Amino acid sequence: MSDTSNSPARDPARIGAWLKGVLLASLMLNLVIVGAIAGRTIFHRPWGGQGAHDRLGIMEFARSLPSDRQQVVRDFVRAERPRMRPLRQEARAARRELGQALAAEQLDRTGVDALAERVAGAESKVRREALRVLVDLAGRLTPAERAAYARWLEQHDQRRSRRHDGTGDGPGKH
Repeated sequence: MSDTSNSPARDPARIGAWLKGVLLASLMLNLVIVGAIAGRTIFHRPWGGQGAHDRLGIMEFARSLPSDRQQVVRDFVRAERPRMRPLRQEARAARRELGQALAAEQLDRTGVDALAERVAGAESKVRREALRVLVDLAGRLTPAERAAYARWLEQHDQRRSRRHDGTGDGPGKH
């Protein structure tokens, strides 16, 4: 008869080490998933894009213009970036602080509420300035270009609404 008391499959030390490794890997995977979900929730930009000008679709719309008119829009937006940069940095810093507060072991509800208000205020400043840029840019567009942009915004808003409220065929449809 063979002695199975020393077989690797039944060695409690080996099983314990293997089980610890599996549990550690599972914990790490769970933390990555929770972090990704929290990061997406905290840092999601509701209007999309990388900069304030993209949130209103200015650059995307500009692609539909003739190249000389595209250049006018690009030059204008490029000139506005230095004024927008500190506002975007302030909003980014506020979102980062909120993320850190939410990730703390002990949740400070009052502190998190205050940070959430700070994020809302900073993002509001960015949006106000983006709208000011839009109005200034509108003064450089022809009446036909402004009308086309208004139609583009309406269509873009309808697509976004369908996607987010589940009334369309996009990703938000359940």
